[in-house]
Amino acid sequence: MSSNQVMQGQERSVPMFYIADRKTLNVKVQAPFVMAEIRALRSSIFKKSSEVQQALAVAAVVEQKFDLTRNDLFVPVLDTFCAILDPLSGTLLSGTLRRVGTEIFPALISVLGIPPADVKTAMKIKEPVDLVRVICGYYSQCVVGAEAGALTPLITETGISVIDTTMMPCQLQMGVFAGAGMLTRMFRDSSLVEKQCRARGDATCVYDFTFNFRY
Repeated sequence: MSSNQVMQGQERSVPMFYIADRKTLNVKVQAPFVMAEIRALRSSIFKKSSEVQQALAVAAVVEQKFDLTRNDLFVPVLDTFCAILDPLSGTLLSGTLRRVGTEIFPALISVLGIPPADVKTAMKIKEPVDLVRVICGYYSQCVVGAEAGALTPLITETGISVIDTTMMPCQLQMGVFAGAGMLTRMFRDSSLVEKQCRARGDATCVYDFTFNFRY
């Protein structure tokens, strides 16, 4: 969905997080991932909206409570990543969430101190499929716990898909892939399409990538 469609209100509602029971959730997230989320919101084209401003107010409290620059620090996801996006839960729609997601990968490499021009070398990325694998692997490293879920790449002779069982909103995850693809010039936003979605009653979310690659 284009940003023009977003601004015209032609977007659909999506669940914020796929969490069975918040009272029992025991998932932690690596601190720099939360910092990347905050920076993505601050650079979003929607940053002046009341919902994003509320989210950033929560983010300011989180920043005071935790040192989000520490790679060795894992913080409760409900009190940090989820809490920051929760003010948007009543009105945040799919196009908005995906657009915020596109800013997360650029923000994350900035937090990690990797210049954009050096991303492919630093992360050993030679072709688009490598970038997909890196993002899937990084999620497993930075979000931990029995209910964290996973991004699982499925690579065949005919193409590549990602099976998403994460607790994160699928549109946000798709935005992360799109943002990474555009920053590295590996693929465009239009190169991934959601084929299955838990918000529509499917067991998992599944994204298909339409770029060419060597199997």
